[in-house]
Amino acid sequence: MPSINIVGKQLFDFFKIEQENETDFYETLDNLVKNGWVQAIENSFKIHSLVQIVARERLKPNAKNCSLLIKTFILKLKVKPGDNPIERQALIPYGETILSSINDEDKCVANVSHNLAIILRNLGNYKKALVYNLKAIDIGEKVLPADDPDLATSYSNISTVYKDSGSFEKALEYGLKDIDIKEKVLSSDHPDLAISYSNISLVYKSFGDLEKALEYCLKAIDIREKVLPADHPDLAASHFCIASIYYDLKDY
Repeated sequence: MPSINIVGKQLFDFFKIEQENETDFYETLDNLVKNGWVQAIENSFKIHSLVQIVARERLKPNAKNCSLLIKTFILKLKVKPGDNPIERQALIPYGETILSSINDEDKCVANVSHNLAIILRNLGNYKKALVYNLKAIDIGEKVLPADDPDLATSYSNISTVYKDSGSFEKALEYGLKDIDIKEKVLSSDHPDLAISYSNISLVYKSFGDLEKALEYCLKAIDIREKVLPADHPDLAASHFCIASIYYDLKDY
């Protein structure tokens, strides 16, 4: 846990304590307070940063003995379609503490890093987002098959970070890796493939390669016209994108 004030009910939720074990849980917290490991501040608890360091050295947290907590924060850090990433901002210290404490090359650790990177990217913190994206990819490339969809998603996300920060060559490199996997494992009309085509189209447009941008934008529209309702916002976004490319090509 990070060295911040955490409300008791939050801890109860984070550790997935069963209702019948609530009394034992709070007794354990009280014992930690009495022994000086944890500070009690009104209804919240805080571990001192020095005690935190000692605890890490003694307890040796890893992906196995912290699996419950890691899985909790994989879900809590996940930004679903329609979610506001700003609402996850308060959870950033928890994700960062997990990643600084556990160095295992484990898929669940990669998922925490991946989800944390998405939040940071949406908050405009591209530097930190890039760090956690690269960590997720580094682990994923070691523990996942080369054509795993989760790896493709990591490539897609880091491509977006590079694009938003102006590193277009890197954005293109990872965007093409994303597409290479998805074209192998997804159906030719899968909506996720349309997203990847749309993203790489924007990268090519940033490069000024309008012909390539047009090629991938048309691929995205072709899928979306098949699988989405005629009034879907993603389809509107594709139409707008292709209109802007034709405008740049002076094809009025």
